[in-house]
Amino acid sequence: MLNPSSPSGPNGPNGPSARSRQPDNIGRPTQPTPAVQPPTTGRGGLRRPSTGATPIVGGPDRPPVGPVSAELPVVEPGPVAGVTPSPWESPPTTREGIGGRAPDSRAHPRRGPDREPPSLAETRIENLMAMGGSPLDEPEATQRVDIDPVRDLQDAPSLRGRPERPSNGSSDLAGPGPSAGAGTMTRRPPARDDFDSYDDDVADDTYDDDSYGDRDDDFDGAQRQGCGRLAVPLVVVAAALCIILLIVAFWARRQINPGGPPGTTVSVEVVSGQSTSDIGQALEDEGIITNAGVWTWYVRLRGGGDVQAGTYELHKNMSMGDALDSLTSGPLPPDARQVTIQEGLTIAEMRTKLTSGDKAVDGFTPEGFDAAVADPAMRSSYLPADQTNLEGTFFPETYNLAEDATEADLLAKMVDQFDATLDELGMNEGAEVLGYEPYEVLIVASLIEEEAKIPEERPRIARVIYNRIDEDMYLGVDASSCYAKSEPGCSLSEPDFDSDSPFNLRNHKGLPPRPIAAPGRASIEAALRPEDGDWLYYVLEDAEGHHTFTVSAEEFEEAKDRCREAGLGCG
Repeated sequence: MLNPSSPSGPNGPNGPSARSRQPDNIGRPTQPTPAVQPPTTGRGGLRRPSTGATPIVGGPDRPPVGPVSAELPVVEPGPVAGVTPSPWESPPTTREGIGGRAPDSRAHPRRGPDREPPSLAETRIENLMAMGGSPLDEPEATQRVDIDPVRDLQDAPSLRGRPERPSNGSSDLAGPGPSAGAGTMTRRPPARDDFDSYDDDVADDTYDDDSYGDRDDDFDGAQRQGCGRLAVPLVVVAAALCIILLIVAFWARRQINPGGPPGTTVSVEVVSGQSTSDIGQALEDEGIITNAGVWTWYVRLRGGGDVQAGTYELHKNMSMGDALDSLTSGPLPPDARQVTIQEGLTIAEMRTKLTSGDKAVDGFTPEGFDAAVADPAMRSSYLPADQTNLEGTFFPETYNLAEDATEADLLAKMVDQFDATLDELGMNEGAEVLGYEPYEVLIVASLIEEEAKIPEERPRIARVIYNRIDEDMYLGVDASSCYAKSEPGCSLSEPDFDSDSPFNLRNHKGLPPRPIAAPGRASIEAALRPEDGDWLYYVLEDAEGHHTFTVSAEEFEEAKDRCREAGLGCG
């Protein structure tokens, strides 16, 4: 298409418009030249510039109506009354005579009509200056928008569906065009890039184009973000599973091997037809293992030999491996003998029971028993180094003996059981809390064993003993005097009460020099954990062995009178 401003264009001097403006009355008298028609004002106050040509009424197909009058009034250009000129409009352009050239709507104010059109940058600068600004003014700050790949993927137009932008250097500052009228400038709203959050002049930048060979960066970003969101829960779940597995492994290990020294000896009877889980339940009930369910899985995973029916001697607090080894090694011989030693016996009483009478053990003699007691291997780990008497260190319990077992075999079992019981009860730690030596606590336990007849009263009797020692009072336990006389349960008289023996606790403050009997488990535990209270006295209340506990001496005397009246032997 020809440029309207070129010499051969429609508005040029050689174009069709110029030819149509030539007078068609050649050969006829020439009409007078009319005055220049002032520009008219259109809607919105915009002036329509003069085309610079003589108005022709009619056309080639219609003859002219008549000559145009040359006496038309000249109207000075100016604003229309009541209409405010737009700041965007420019002064109207007029032509200098009929033979002149029509103004070029693309001509630059400081360029000639034959010069090339202004560049995009010059157009921007001139429009800014027309608005009263400066080319160096800072552009308005644009609002930044957070970019969400998923939202952009849903809202942004497709790359292929996005309309193409003009490539002729157009910008947001549009020059005059046919719709705007000659010499006017209009501002087009700034273009918004589909791929970034900036209102810039260049809408077809490559900030987020597929420069990495992807089909759609928005889709790739959403995919990468989705993968990241999925990876976080997976890491958390994996870490939680690892922690749970570590806790379960630690717990199972403690169930298999609880640690610590072995406990007291326990006899377990295994009958024919019992399953692995049945044996495990029997071991758990006796306190030999900690968990029957773990035992079943342990035996299955490790694998074990045959377990024969019979009686087994095991220890409390055993590891599952040691318990399984003891069971697979075989039961006690069928002809094994059981020997029971009661609580509260002295060594002399044990000797008599084991070597004489109808309950004596076959093959045991007094000489064999005395030799075994004198053996240095029979010393307990809780016996002080300067103590030569072994009283109270042979633990009362029921023991299984082989047919050919000796006195030394039995006493060794009793000492081992004594040490295991004190270890299990925490003798060293408990004595430290009380402020006593372990051997002193053992002596208190022997006094409790002789004084208490009701199991529930053992911790209370222990508290009375400790309270009286703290108050620097005589203990007054007559069982200690009977031990000195080697007459358990004896009847004491005034000479016994006046004796200077360290075992006479009516005339000697503090504890006796050694235990007065073999205490059982309940008495040892009561001595380690006495009941809280401020009692200082106790008196026998009835024939069953109940006691009355009092704080004051007056209450004690009243209870003692009641004991005498009841004939309970209170002296």
